[in-house]
Amino acid sequence: MPKANTPAPLAAALFRGAKQYHLAANTLHDSGNHKAMEDPLYFLFAHTIELALKAFARIHGGPFKAIHDLDKLLADAQKFGLVVSSSTSDAIKNLKSENDVHGFRYFVFASAIRTEITWLRQGVDELMTTVQTVLGKLTPEKENGIVFKGSIKIEPKSSK
Repeated sequence: MPKANTPAPLAAALFRGAKQYHLAANTLHDSGNHKAMEDPLYFLFAHTIELALKAFARIHGGPFKAIHDLDKLLADAQKFGLVVSSSTSDAIKNLKSENDVHGFRYFVFASAIRTEITWLRQGVDELMTTVQTVLGKLTPEKENGIVFKGSIKIEPKSSK
């Protein structure tokens, strides 16, 4: 989460992150071994949803909320005009019990409900297409700014 003195992320930056998590989730789902990696897969889809909903709110001038409550983020996005099928809305809402306790990230000894993974994937695909369509209508001057992120490689010192 950004610190209080860090500027709120722009919609395009949030959506770029959503696309990365979405690609990772779909790649893992298509691996043919997704049952063996369910928690990471659910986490990737849940984080895709979170970032996409935050991006949608930001597109419409909403404040950036440093929360993980998918129900609240969905309700906020719908107030800004997000329209998704009831199936997609239900798929997102059905993640609440597990997402609220970070059950996709950590083992939590508590009962929870999970949306069936293929149904969830379809819902996330719909959400991403909807947000991409709205984001694509932005004019470049609404989303500007440059942030550099780089990686460095540090070679281990050889022992002689």
